[in-house]
Amino acid sequence: MREFNNLYSLISFLRSDKGCPWDKKQTIRSLKKFLVEELYELLDAIDKDSCDEIVEEIGDIFLNLMMIIVILEEQKKTNLKEILKKLNNKIVARHPHVFGTKKALTHLEASKHWEIHKKFREGKKIFGSIPKNAPALQKAYMMSKKAEKVGFGFENVRSIKDKVNEEIKELYEAIDINNHINVEHEIGDVLISIATLGLYLDINPEIALQKACKRFMKRFEYIEKEIEKMGKNIFEVPREMIEKLWEKSKLKINI
Repeated sequence: MREFNNLYSLISFLRSDKGCPWDKKQTIRSLKKFLVEELYELLDAIDKDSCDEIVEEIGDIFLNLMMIIVILEEQKKTNLKEILKKLNNKIVARHPHVFGTKKALTHLEASKHWEIHKKFREGKKIFGSIPKNAPALQKAYMMSKKAEKVGFGFENVRSIKDKVNEEIKELYEAIDINNHINVEHEIGDVLISIATLGLYLDINPEIALQKACKRFMKRFEYIEKEIEKMGKNIFEVPREMIEKLWEKSKLKINI
């Protein structure tokens, strides 16, 4: 595709002696933070269901990925052709139910073939593909998903709800005896159980939490604006006023 080749040529030029000082200075490590930022901006665009923004953010991610590829080529560690070749081979190998003799009647069976290939053909541990830098709640979700695929899961949503209640009870008991180490331990267990519940309800807890944070901030912005309309400062008004405005904000903002 001509446009793809143009992008590759543009970034290669920006990294050349005649290119941009900022682009030439970048490394794979320095680009990590930009890649994360662009990914979250893409998620926001998807939540807004804004096609124009989605297209723009996909382009920004492409830019970062292509920059990383060009840097790797400069270091003679790999090249675009090799990356795409490995990707194509991996896709075919991990779909034996499509390109081979295996059968998969459901998406769960197909996913299991994918995991079996990673385990026995690529030698990866069950949790080996979970990124170390992933947000903890996302990591908990991914761990639960991997464990469920090898049968270490729950029978149904009700059994997970019971597990959540069990972990919350243990948390309260730790709080009652004022054991800080145990409280930290139990809070972690509660969050993992919540992440597992999200898995069985087809809700990614990381995305749910991101949305909840956004909702919380939007509601507080509403409170601040309403207080400012009164000519007052949010730090000086009584708690009762903030709580009353909070209830109003919930009726207006439910993103």
